[in-house]
Amino acid sequence: MTNQILPVEHGIKYVETMANVVARSGLFGVKDPTQAMALMLLCQAEGLHPMAACRQYHVIQGRASMTSQTMMSRFLQMGGKQEIHSLSDETADITLTHPAGGSARIQWTIEMAKKAGLAGKDNWKSHPRSMLLRRAQAEAVRAVAPFILEGLPTEDEAVEIEETHPLTKVKPDINVDKLPSLTEPVIEMVEVALDSTWDKEIKARIAKEAKRLGGRVGADAIAHVPSAKSFEFQEYIVGLLPEADFAKFTA
Repeated sequence: MTNQILPVEHGIKYVETMANVVARSGLFGVKDPTQAMALMLLCQAEGLHPMAACRQYHVIQGRASMTSQTMMSRFLQMGGKQEIHSLSDETADITLTHPAGGSARIQWTIEMAKKAGLAGKDNWKSHPRSMLLRRAQAEAVRAVAPFILEGLPTEDEAVEIEETHPLTKVKPDINVDKLPSLTEPVIEMVEVALDSTWDKEIKARIAKEAKRLGGRVGADAIAHVPSAKSFEFQEYIVGLLPEADFAKFTA
C-alpha cells in the first residue's frame, strides 16, 4: 500500500478539532493538541491527510521526529533500494541506493552503540538487532536521500537527543491565543454617502445602526457597511429622514 498524494481540503478549524480529539484520546503518544496540530499541518502541506501525522511523526519532549518505518517506506516508494549484507544482535551491515544520491554502505555494530552510550538502554538491550538496523538505515538515508528526513531526527534519535541534551522550553514572545483567527471570513464593505447637513441626532442614530450592522461612519460623512447589510441600512436611514431629506437621499 502506498501513500498516494491527494488534494487536501481540510480547514484550520477541522484540523484543530482532530488535534484535540487525538490529544484527549491519548493515542499515538500525542498528549498536547498544539503539537498534534502542528504535525497535522505538516502532513497537510505534504498532501497527506492530517491524521497521517499520528502514524508517521512523533513528538519527543517538544521535538518533532519521523518514525523509522515512515522513513524507510518513503525511501523505497521514492525509488530507493536496500540490500542487507549482515544482520544480527552484533552487526547491521546494509547498502542503500537511490537514483538521486547514489549508494552508501553503512555498518553499525554493538561496539559502536556502546561507545555512543546507547547499548545500555532498554530498547537496545531488548531489541539490539532492530536498533542496529534502524541506526544504519537512518545514517544511510541521510547519505543518499537527505530529502526524506528533511533535517528531522528519527524517533529513536530524538529520544537519545532528549536524554543527552534536554530541550529548554522558552516562553513565546507572542500569545497565539490572542492572534486574530486565520479563518475569519473577509467581509466585503460598501460605501453609503450621507448628507452632512443632517442634524446631530439623526447622525448619531445612523452611526449607531452602522456599528450594529458591523460597519462604521467616517468623518467624511461616508458610511461603510457590509454589502449584505447595505439594503437594510439604507431602509433604516429612509425611515429616519424627514420628507425633504428623504427625497434628497433617494435622488
